[in-house]
Amino acid sequence: MKIEATKERGASLLAQFYHFQDESDIDFSDNTNPWIIMSDDLSDLINTKLYLIQTFDELERCNGYLDGLERMLHVATRGVIM
Repeated sequence: MKIEATKERGASLLAQFYHFQDESDIDFSDNTNPWIIMSDDLSDLINTKLYLIQTFDELERCNGYLDGLERMLHVATRGVIM
């Protein structure tokens, strides 16, 4: 059950990434752009890697990764320079 909740959270975040990329005129085929790399990695996580998780610690690590991506996207969409 927790894996499905994490997958839904990741899918929602991926949609936000795609929206940000579209609004920022980032070419979706630019595999050198960090935003494209992160969204590709997130897609791989929610469509493949989540189903290979065997321990609660691995699932928590995935949730921590999602936390970090959310923070990055939040900072980027607010136009804050760090």
